[in-house]
Amino acid sequence: MARGAADARHFHWCLGNHDEKGRTTYHDPVAIVTGQMIDQGHRVTADDTILVRPPAINLLFEGFTPGYVDLMRKLKADEQYRFGIILGERPGRGRFNDTNKVPWMKDRYEAFPDAAEVSDFVWCLVPGAAAWARQWCRYTADFETGWSAAAERRWRSMRWNPPYLFGHFGGVTGRRAEVIEEFRRRGLYVHMPPEQYGSLERRDAELDLWRVTLGMRNFENWLIVSGARYAMSLLRGRPVISEEIPILSRWRRVVPFVPDHQFIDRAVKMANRWRAAYEDQMARFRRVLGPDMVLGKALAETQVLERFAA
Repeated sequence: MARGAADARHFHWCLGNHDEKGRTTYHDPVAIVTGQMIDQGHRVTADDTILVRPPAINLLFEGFTPGYVDLMRKLKADEQYRFGIILGERPGRGRFNDTNKVPWMKDRYEAFPDAAEVSDFVWCLVPGAAAWARQWCRYTADFETGWSAAAERRWRSMRWNPPYLFGHFGGVTGRRAEVIEEFRRRGLYVHMPPEQYGSLERRDAELDLWRVTLGMRNFENWLIVSGARYAMSLLRGRPVISEEIPILSRWRRVVPFVPDHQFIDRAVKMANRWRAAYEDQMARFRRVLGPDMVLGKALAETQVLERFAA
């Protein structure tokens, strides 16, 4: 439900703490969260590098250097800038995501506490991460990507005759490449955009070319649900099937998570009835991860509307 003018706030996305390539990886979650904010009557702006004075609330995706945290600290002390962090990684043992295959995750993990202490709230895309982040920021909440009428209007495709059965967009690690190769050995083609992280327009055009989006684990012991990928697929009109990921997530009530040995067979069955699968998943998506259930809940748990005047 949209809020009244008294509850409306100005949220401003800034990805200046990331390099140009890094910014492209956040296109989808920015668009998804923006849709929920629009549904609830908030004003949303964005700039790659510029932070905005109050009453705007600056939203930044985690990924900080000590120098950027110093900038945040100075702006907060001098001009009372407001900051909210979106944490998209899973805290592990001394690094994010418990993997040595992405070496800079250790540096990001070590920089996070200082950034969280400067921030006014933290929203965590990985369920359960809020309990960890609350050590440094009292106002912290779990926050999964969700549905919005605004995003569905913007992204839903009317193309209902895709030429391919399956597709994947985003990063292709060694493990995902192995799963895709197993599809190929079964005579099943998996279409992928030529760029792992390109423009939204190009990606959307590619997404229109398949029936079912495959949700594959990044690494063998991966414990993150790719909520932004699943959300954007559904918003575009494509159902999702996910490999099993042993983590609690509201996405389990929206798309099927299946054992590895059943993944290809179940994917084929879904591709044969993909329109019905899409309608069923989309109904669940609206009901389970709508704006009140996601953004509204996070705003209430972190007391953003109560603490910051418009």
